Amino acid sequence: MLKPKIGISCDLGKRDFPDIPKKRDRHTLMDAYIISIIKSGGLPLLLPSITEINLSGDYIQGLDGLLVSGGGHDIDPLSYNEDRHAKCAPPNLKRENFEISLIKKGIKLDMPILGICGGMQAINVAAGGTLFQDIPSFFENSIRHQSDEESTYSFHNIEIKSSKLQELFGSSIELVNSSHHQSLKKVPESFHVNAFSIDGVIEGIESKENSYVLGVQWHPESLFAYMEEDFPHSKKLFSSFIESSCLYAELKR
Repeated sequence: MLKPKIGISCDLGKRDFPDIPKKRDRHTLMDAYIISIIKSGGLPLLLPSITEINLSGDYIQGLDGLLVSGGGHDIDPLSYNEDRHAKCAPPNLKRENFEISLIKKGIKLDMPILGICGGMQAINVAAGGTLFQDIPSFFENSIRHQSDEESTYSFHNIEIKSSKLQELFGSSIELVNSSHHQSLKKVPESFHVNAFSIDGVIEGIESKENSYVLGVQWHPESLFAYMEEDFPHSKKLFSSFIESSCLYAELKR
């Protein structure tokens, strides 16, 4: 049986050089995403961020599933018609424009899509939603969602509502890892909010209309790649994504 081809969006940073152009784009991706796809039976394919948005359809046509990864930038508030908050970090327009185009085309094709952390935020914006640009500025008594200098993530519980995610995990409360300062605000009618943290921050969404479009605010790829025994729900999430991608691949043939 052929492995489903899973496109993973990469982060886009800059590297300094002595010659002109002195700053050049550099695509990067944490290995945990790749490990998680391989462990689940998929074939990971790394997607670049390019200015030629019209090519997003060509990329999507060659995939069986799309994993929208997290990143170190904040989505441009102009993308969801809001003014920039003082705590909003600079955007990464080259990445987010191509990424949002990939998401929109994937949704139209009913392709399985999994968004992680900033990837969930990108799905929400692509579908017409908005974001809180800084959690501490908008949530009173918010819990820690960002890591500190001595840790990779903060950890907290989430409450999972009646949903496909709850059926998948078989539970209503789970411990997850966290590293973000923004969160979903307005969620489109086409999506169902399936998880919250205790302070009211949205931790997960799933499509009401597509077969499999799921976003999570935490980082299951790190839990699955490096802490699978302590966080079995991370394996369940990636297994469901790959299973859906296999089905999508079969329907394409």
